[in-house]
Amino acid sequence: MEGSVNTNPASQRVEFEDATTTTDPSDDLIARNNRRKAIQFKAAHGLLIIFFVWIFALHVLGIYFFTKGFLLTRLVLDHKSQCASPPIDAPGWSSGSYSAGCWYPKTFDKAVIIIIDALRYDFTVPFHGNPHHFHNALEVLYETALQQPETAFLLPFIADPPTATLQRLKGLTTGTLPTFVDAGSNFGGTAIEEDNLLAQLRDAGKTLVHLGDDTWHSLFPGYFDANLTHAYDSFNVWDLHTVDNGVTEHLLPLLKSGTGQWDIIFGHFLGVDHAGHRYGPDHVATNDKLKQMDRVIREIISALDDETLLVVMGDHGMDTKGDHGGESDDEVEAALWMYSKKAVFGHGHNGRLEPPQTAKERPVSQIDLVPTLALLLGMPIPFNNLGSPISEAFVGPKQAKWKNLAAVNALSSAQIQRYQNEYSAARGLTQYVFSVAQRLWEIALSTWSGALDSTAPTKEAFAAFARYQAENLRVCKSLWARFDIPSMLYGIAVLGFTLMILAFYARATTPLRAEDSALFLRQITLYAVLGLVLGCLVGLSGAAPGLLDSCLLGTAGGSIVGFARAVAEIPHGYPFPLPASTWGWLSALLTVLQAVGFASNSFTIWEDEILLFFLGTFAFLSLAASLRQKAPTDRTSGLLQTSLFWAFTRVASLSRLCREEQMPYCRSTYYSSATSSTSASWQLLIPYTLSMLLPSFIKGYYKGTRSYAGSAILWIAVVLRMSLLASAMYWTLDAADDNDWLDINKDTLRLVKTSLAQLILGIAIIAGTTYYVCATPCISIELPSQGNGKADHATGTNPKSMNVLGYGNMHGSRYFLLVTNWVLAITLLQKPMGGGSIGILTVQILALLEMVDSNDLSRSAIGPVILGMLGNFHFFKTGHQTTPSSIQWESAFIALKSVRYPWSPLLVILNSFGAQTVTAVAVPLVVLWKQPPRKKGLLGDVAMAVATLMLYFAVINLATTMWAGWLRRHLMLYRIFSPRFMTGAAALLLVDLSWEDGFQYPIAAVRGMERQLRNDIDSNREKLRSLVGASYRDLLGTAETILDMDSEMRNVETYLGDMGVRCNSRLLDKKAANLRAWNNDIQTRDKERYILASQLAVLRGCPEAISRLLKSGGSVLQAAKILVISRLLHKKLSHETDPPPYLEVLRRRLASLRRKLLAKVDWRFKSLDASESALVEAMRAFSLATSSSATDVLRHFHHVRQSIMSELGKGEDDEKGFFKALRLFVKTLKDCHSIVPTQLARALEGLKATPLLQASDLHSQLELNLDVHQRWLGEDINSFVPYVRPDDLQKTEAARHLMQWAKSALSTFLEDLKIRLANVEDPAVIVDLRQEMLELWLFNQQHSTGVDKSEVLEGIRDAFNNRHQALIHQRCACLGSILSTIASLLEDWETGVSDACPSMWDDPITTLNTHSDVKILREALSVRAFGRSEPVQAASMAYVKWLDSIRNLESVVKRLRETRWTSDSDDIDDDDVLENKQILLSEDDPRLLQETLQSDVEQYYHRLQKQMRKHTDDLQTIDDGDRERTISHKACFLLRVWREITSHLPSSYPKPDLETTFVRTLQSQVSKNLLHQPLLRCEKRISTSLHQNQLRIRILWEGDPQLPVMPSPYAFRFLHDIAQCMAVIGADIWTAQAVGILKQQLREALAPIVGKLPEARRQINGHISEPSDTDNRDPHNAKDIAVSPRSSEHNGEEEEDKKQEDSEETQTTKPDGDAQNQLEGPSEEVARDMEIQRLFDILYLQHATSVKDSDSDDALHRIQSAVETSLDLPGADMKRMRKGAEAYWKRTELLFALLA
Repeated sequence: MEGSVNTNPASQRVEFEDATTTTDPSDDLIARNNRRKAIQFKAAHGLLIIFFVWIFALHVLGIYFFTKGFLLTRLVLDHKSQCASPPIDAPGWSSGSYSAGCWYPKTFDKAVIIIIDALRYDFTVPFHGNPHHFHNALEVLYETALQQPETAFLLPFIADPPTATLQRLKGLTTGTLPTFVDAGSNFGGTAIEEDNLLAQLRDAGKTLVHLGDDTWHSLFPGYFDANLTHAYDSFNVWDLHTVDNGVTEHLLPLLKSGTGQWDIIFGHFLGVDHAGHRYGPDHVATNDKLKQMDRVIREIISALDDETLLVVMGDHGMDTKGDHGGESDDEVEAALWMYSKKAVFGHGHNGRLEPPQTAKERPVSQIDLVPTLALLLGMPIPFNNLGSPISEAFVGPKQAKWKNLAAVNALSSAQIQRYQNEYSAARGLTQYVFSVAQRLWEIALSTWSGALDSTAPTKEAFAAFARYQAENLRVCKSLWARFDIPSMLYGIAVLGFTLMILAFYARATTPLRAEDSALFLRQITLYAVLGLVLGCLVGLSGAAPGLLDSCLLGTAGGSIVGFARAVAEIPHGYPFPLPASTWGWLSALLTVLQAVGFASNSFTIWEDEILLFFLGTFAFLSLAASLRQKAPTDRTSGLLQTSLFWAFTRVASLSRLCREEQMPYCRSTYYSSATSSTSASWQLLIPYTLSMLLPSFIKGYYKGTRSYAGSAILWIAVVLRMSLLASAMYWTLDAADDNDWLDINKDTLRLVKTSLAQLILGIAIIAGTTYYVCATPCISIELPSQGNGKADHATGTNPKSMNVLGYGNMHGSRYFLLVTNWVLAITLLQKPMGGGSIGILTVQILALLEMVDSNDLSRSAIGPVILGMLGNFHFFKTGHQTTPSSIQWESAFIALKSVRYPWSPLLVILNSFGAQTVTAVAVPLVVLWKQPPRKKGLLGDVAMAVATLMLYFAVINLATTMWAGWLRRHLMLYRIFSPRFMTGAAALLLVDLSWEDGFQYPIAAVRGMERQLRNDIDSNREKLRSLVGASYRDLLGTAETILDMDSEMRNVETYLGDMGVRCNSRLLDKKAANLRAWNNDIQTRDKERYILASQLAVLRGCPEAISRLLKSGGSVLQAAKILVISRLLHKKLSHETDPPPYLEVLRRRLASLRRKLLAKVDWRFKSLDASESALVEAMRAFSLATSSSATDVLRHFHHVRQSIMSELGKGEDDEKGFFKALRLFVKTLKDCHSIVPTQLARALEGLKATPLLQASDLHSQLELNLDVHQRWLGEDINSFVPYVRPDDLQKTEAARHLMQWAKSALSTFLEDLKIRLANVEDPAVIVDLRQEMLELWLFNQQHSTGVDKSEVLEGIRDAFNNRHQALIHQRCACLGSILSTIASLLEDWETGVSDACPSMWDDPITTLNTHSDVKILREALSVRAFGRSEPVQAASMAYVKWLDSIRNLESVVKRLRETRWTSDSDDIDDDDVLENKQILLSEDDPRLLQETLQSDVEQYYHRLQKQMRKHTDDLQTIDDGDRERTISHKACFLLRVWREITSHLPSSYPKPDLETTFVRTLQSQVSKNLLHQPLLRCEKRISTSLHQNQLRIRILWEGDPQLPVMPSPYAFRFLHDIAQCMAVIGADIWTAQAVGILKQQLREALAPIVGKLPEARRQINGHISEPSDTDNRDPHNAKDIAVSPRSSEHNGEEEEDKKQEDSEETQTTKPDGDAQNQLEGPSEEVARDMEIQRLFDILYLQHATSVKDSDSDDALHRIQSAVETSLDLPGADMKRMRKGAEAYWKRTELLFALLA
């Protein structure tokens, strides 16, 4: 046959002509040639596979070497701590035995350790405001820690990242820090071989029991008691209850059965963690799990004994979506709670009794738990531990026992020092590494030894050990953060050279030929073997760190060298990988830009938006290129596909999952909310829409190439669409499971889900792959009509022709079927939003293929590069980020019920990297789409496209690897750069493995299909010829079938006729009559025996049926009916002449069951969750069981409800009890309104409608077997109808009963509420109770018929308002204790002791570390700067404590005022109380409390002022030997106390009318005492200066005429003395008012001194001899100056002054000859000069003592005026003098800062 094919890619016309059957000799030659080419093709195909396997191996080795050096590791020592070998001797303890305690006296014998997985700290503390679901659900921890601080404490428990459960358990049991390399082992752990807490407990002979998470058994195999231990699968995050219920089921019986069977119990609950993973923390499921944990912990507490320690903790937290694994605050902030029934805990070391409100306050590290538990249980601290004992566990219940804290920290520090020495020796570390820690250890040890040898406090020793432990931990972290740089460089080098190899192969300017493959394979193999030998030799020689690594590195290096050698030997030149077109350069630019950008953390964080920009850039350039196409078809196709590509890119960008660093600039849409892990309900429409649209889109592209034929029709239109629809149904069932939409058993629903998922995956992977392999090409054949044939006159034959549609895209259309298989599987594994993203990716791939074809870019790199970017882009759009916490672990259970290896990890991988998988599988389409089947070099083009995609991912991987290594010390390394590196490496390896799909469809097979097609064309002619003959044969076969059917019908008719003869009606009637007669005879003969037997059988079955119904929670009405039947039977049998002997036993058992039944009825009456139907059923049961009327039933119902309300109000669970009681009150009113009397009457009437035994529900009780026994029970029992009086309760009577009950119940409720509130001391708690209770009542009051609503509201308000007022009176009265404290301090005053205040330069403050002791330094400076001596601090602390309580009350009033009481229900009646509720609750009540608070505060502040005035007056009555000094010091004390009080006033005292007269009095007394000594010195200096030579007075004068420019020495030194004394007293005393009083007194005291100067000179001129010291007192006597012991700071300066003054006095009293001559008196000129100097001094002192708004006509001013008058200086000179004095004061005033 000869034929020709046209060039139309959509369809081909194949023309052929008949030929003879004679064989052409050339056919054999052609066949042999074809076989040779097929062999060559298979060889080339195999070599390509080997090449890509080699590339994959190089990538694995490169990533291995880099990871080995990059991820942190630490050396694990195998040393173990021994009980008899403590690292340091504890004071007073040397037991060394497990019974009493190894290193320290043990506190507990037993321990119950509860791990609540993912227990975040804020789950445990109360939240006020608008709470989330995770708030206020687990209350027991905070409640006990607050109310019983000596038996429990709650602290933030900070985990070290990575926050995976396995790594956290290692840290919690060994006390060491985890390393990042362990993060990948969360699927399965490796046993812990190093010393750990469990090993120590096991060595001590303790019986360990484990319940819960099976991860413990992989870490500690064989540690736990096999008979008591119960482990559960930990990885099934879909299962919220199995593990928790199992732990609870076995834990509580162990506790209640006594502690003889066990010593330590580990219970690991997983429900909270699984609820977070599945739904997110802000979901009702999380709330339910937390409430369950609250109940379980309360039950554990009640079952504990005094010798058992209870520990509850979280191993990590969870982020806003419920995931964990990273290092965000929400992920590392867990909770730790310890509890013991004996008071051993305390807070004396910090004085903070309340648990921290946030995790930032007083956190402890998780590794601190190990030494804490070890010492509490009397065990040695594990050898590798780095943690510190938790102070609250050892400080003691009352006063701080610093000795205990120092002792336990000494032990842990010594063990750390022991570990440090061994670790340094093992690692060969120099002493420099631990030099700082070693110095701190020596200091701590010295301080500890000194504290033991003396009575010195041990607080300093405790602080010293704490500093050592903190420094050692820092050093260890830095050691384990060291990277193996050579290994990292090896990995980067291997990855870099592999990248170059891929670049040469994929984008060489001269394409590599298939025949070159043998050369490359030979050289690579040869040099790889040489490299292996050389590397192993180097490893054996010890020059390299490890033999295996050396061999691997040598093999990789050798193979790379072999490739380079092969390139050099290529005969047709070197193929350089340079872009040859604009599109090639664009692909290179986009790849390089993305790779370079990973050096920026911002680029990495916003990678999804960067990829959106790159894809948009490509679409814009493609649009421009399409506009330049010459062919209209190409131009239109390019424009359409580019627009579609960009539109779908923008649509896909709407799906996003924001990472923590993107907040608040990003909004997550992938889940229903930012805090959820479930899809929104509307997102379920996406998979259904996808099932409708995606097959249609694919069908459209297939039709565009005429390829929608053959295999494509069935697969795309039917299988793909139905499978996508099934996938949508799966996610609908999943949503129904999450939201409880269907009333179906959970296990059944999950079975249906997993079965459906397995079916879909089976269709996609197994059936799809089989269908793809066996599928025929997607082509169709058109046979033209006979008229279209043309006669070939030359040959005399009639040629035939046909159209082959889809022939031009035969490769691409068939290969795309394989892509749809992967799309189907991966769509199932994604959430609904992610499935939509995969569907968009599929359409984008098709659009990209059309764009590549229209622009003729099949050989360009742009196609594979854009496919790679699409894969990365849709990685983010399917709900992933390059963070560990974004891994969707729940995908492992889409098709599986539990973890199965390797399928579970594979499902997670396909979920995470589904988009990259689809693009990797689709990359051969870039070359195959719309390419001619006979195109040469198609295999090489496919290989280049695959290699180009691998090259793109290799560049990304190399870039992230290099930047992670370069930025290894970056703050964001493990949060940003390291996860991106791991993501890039995983994506690269996944793409490397996808090359196989590109070669599953070799070109030789395509050509074979073409030959098969032509053979089929030959057979079509024969089929056409035989068409008529075949139809005729079919017609004959049909006729024969009709004849056979007629014969069979005749046979059937004959058979039916025979049956009618044998089965006539008369014969049947006769047989029935005989049967009835036989039955009657049998019944009459044994009737009595059957009756007795049946009655006994039913009576025996009644207790069993009742018991089963009560135990299984069945119908109480059925149980009551059976009870009535049993009583009838018992009564009837007991009247028999010979009653059965066991009737009495049955009677007692029935009586017991009656009591149980009534208890069950009462329980249902007490239930808050009982529905109306359940209550009616219980009432009917009670009426039957007790023969009660409707009134009796209602009365009993009310009694039960009131009793349970009273129990709830008086129970231990105060808060919840009251809320339940109020809800029960409201529910009772609502139930009575709806049930009584109509519904109850009808229900009771229904009991009489039919006999009991005719009820169908009794026939279903298998124990009674009524189907057999009922007819023998007797007519009286079968027809028994219970007598109930249903009509005795009228509507008015029911309303009266209800009102009476409501009044009594409300009164009891309010009384209980007042009693309970009297025990609540925290006003905030009272406010919370008030708000919740009022909200509960206001929301439900519209249903509360039969009660005065305003009365209930007023009763609740009064109860809370009265308690608030009592608290206000109580707390305000505490101000009296402050007055007592002040009075006591004044009464016990000891001069020199009470006023002692440390100096700024004391040793304790100068030796503080300014980096680590900032807080202590700040407090010490505050104490010294503000004169806060011990008495002042005592008074101030008492006042601050009182003020805090008042401010707490003020905040309570503010909260009451700000509360908005909006209606939560739309059907609330228009009641007066509701209309005014905002005024009543948010205005009237706060106003009442505000007025009470303000009145009490004002009253006690007036009392405080009165007491301060009294203390001020009492100072004048002091009579002791040091009176002036005592008065001054006590006045300073009172001033400081008053300053502390007035600087912190409550807002409820807004306009303080504080009296300040006593303050001025106190300031005046201090000033008076201060001035005494400086004035004496001033007089002495003046006297001394007058006796000395005064002729040199003009030396320092200036100007013309010369005038003074500075004061006399006595004036300057006098002011200096004043400033010194002020500083000695304290700068805080000298307020503006105090300085003003001092200056006024100073001016008054200076006037007589300065005024006496002329008289003194006259005495000297008259040779009147006066002593230099007119006062007999010693001017330096400590009694004469009001200084505190702080004056020691100035003692040195004063001594110098004293020496100088003594020298001057000596010169004055013993003048030499010249001086005696000068004493004859100064001349008149000198005297005038002295007066001028005196005037300057007065002017200077005037400025120094000036006071604003003071009287300008005082004594000093008058003296100034007198001197000016006597001197009569010119006006200009006088002006110069004034300006000079003022200028000099301005220059020197800072020397006297306090005075200025």
